[in-house]
Amino acid sequence: MTLFHSLMSRAGEAAGRRFMDPKDITGPSLLEALGPSVTALEQKWKSARVTWGEVNRLQRQHWDGDEAFRDDAPSLAVPGGPGWLGMIYVFNAQTGEESRRQYGTSGNSYVSVVEFAPRVRAASVVYFGQSGRPDSPHYFDQAPIYARGQFKPAWFHRDEVSANAVRRYRPGQR
Repeated sequence: MTLFHSLMSRAGEAAGRRFMDPKDITGPSLLEALGPSVTALEQKWKSARVTWGEVNRLQRQHWDGDEAFRDDAPSLAVPGGPGWLGMIYVFNAQTGEESRRQYGTSGNSYVSVVEFAPRVRAASVVYFGQSGRPDSPHYFDQAPIYARGQFKPAWFHRDEVSANAVRRYRPGQR
């Protein structure tokens, strides 16, 4: 996947496009991009055989956008890729100024599947967690699930919500 991504990116650049529809790239343009793609990976990674998960990462940053992505900070491998490659699991990433890896900047931030049966069932995942507070246990708790392409139950019915409530609140109560 790493070589494929590099190859498609270079072929698109050669055609003067940032996002290239894979069906518009011809065999000759792919062949011309293969050598430079392999060379670039070898220069950056010391090999053209780099797993996609080593390159494509999810890293939680502060919402203000002032924090740079860092290869030495915790991150998770993500199997998704850019939407322009026709992928269903869209995870657009870019390389930081001081990093070899690329980190997610946009894509599927919330995914849900719902079965509209006599009793509705649902599952969902959020790419980081439900909280934007770094001190919350829900700040990064869904990231491992998201990185594996999995879902968690999304409680729909009152009995499900009640059975899984951590605490209860009524307006006016403390």
